[in-house]
Amino acid sequence: MPQDTELTHEQQVQLSHYIASVYRQAGQLDADAFRQYCLSELQQFIQFESGVWFYRKGVEESFTRAETYLFNIPAGFMENYNRLLSTEMLNEDPVAKYAVEHINQSFRMIPEVFSSWDTYIQELVYQIHGKKFELNNTLTTIYQCDGQDKLNVISLYRMGYGNYTFSAQDKIIKQLVSPHLAEAMTMNILSSFSRQQHHQGVYRAITDIRGNILEAETAFLAMLQRTGQDKITLPAMLEGEVVILALEDGTPIKAIKRHTFVELQLETIPFAGLSPQQIRVCHFLKQGLSDKSIAQHMNISPFTVSNHLKKLYQHLGTKNRLSTVALLLSKDVN
Repeated sequence: MPQDTELTHEQQVQLSHYIASVYRQAGQLDADAFRQYCLSELQQFIQFESGVWFYRKGVEESFTRAETYLFNIPAGFMENYNRLLSTEMLNEDPVAKYAVEHINQSFRMIPEVFSSWDTYIQELVYQIHGKKFELNNTLTTIYQCDGQDKLNVISLYRMGYGNYTFSAQDKIIKQLVSPHLAEAMTMNILSSFSRQQHHQGVYRAITDIRGNILEAETAFLAMLQRTGQDKITLPAMLEGEVVILALEDGTPIKAIKRHTFVELQLETIPFAGLSPQQIRVCHFLKQGLSDKSIAQHMNISPFTVSNHLKKLYQHLGTKNRLSTVALLLSKDVN
């Protein structure tokens, strides 16, 4: 008879099929639908009611609702958790602290963080958070790819009154699938670039909400490296909001808030060979701004704007303002 920490041959086969399906779906679904698929299918192997999934860089700052994928999570769960962390009574979550100290190791909150159910219910984290949401146990993994600081954090929750525990076998299964879920998450983001309609000279990247690059097309990374930047400064953004930012050399980029990520779009054609200021003039032209308005936005004189336009006409092979705008709009890049 196999021990409870061993998987039967049938379980191993079923897990192999699950992992294969995860990789297949990575190339077909958007990020939230993909994570929904992964966790809902994982319930075939591990009994859990809900969970969270973060994908970001670094562990220096606390996790927030804005960067969290929630799976069957009760309303107010993350908001209450963040209030808990902000109280003077509790400066850190013992479970989160344990996770950071055990990177790439799946663990159960009980018995590994708290030795027993009785110990857990005496803790402040239970009194303020666990009791409110009937949170009885977690099965957590922070998976960090070799040589990188990108983290996939996946926590599964047992909820409901009573001492519900994850088994030793649950922990083994979670440890086996976590690297595959992290790799498939990367594939999912990269495949999203190819699934979108591509325009010549437009390159994309995905960041966490703090502007750290998670995945990017090669040309985007090359442009970023030329500026000496390793991240993008992002404003607070609402879901679906679009803002125009600039790299340190003035090159404009479009940022779009997409669920727990931000997508960046960098346009290089027909801008190759232009100065950063000339590139900005192009974007203002496409918005229909007058020379005076462009001058005000760029804090330069209308005469300087006029000189930029003359050089643009020569560079782009256009005759006037109208034909230049038409050319820029034909690229269909906002």
